[in-house]
Amino acid sequence: MKLKSALSRRLALRRERAALMRLDDHLLDDIGLTRADALRAWPAPAHWRADNR
Repeated sequence: MKLKSALSRRLALRRERAALMRLDDHLLDDIGLTRADALRAWPAPAHWRADNR
């Protein structure tokens, strides 16, 4: 059951991160974030980042 719960949380975080990255800068500003803030607040795991290859 722990595995299912952990997987569920990771998938939810992935969906939230994807939704946030789809917002344009104007919409991010409406919620009080810059693009840089959003990237720092929800960083992708190291193995997802292109600069890690």
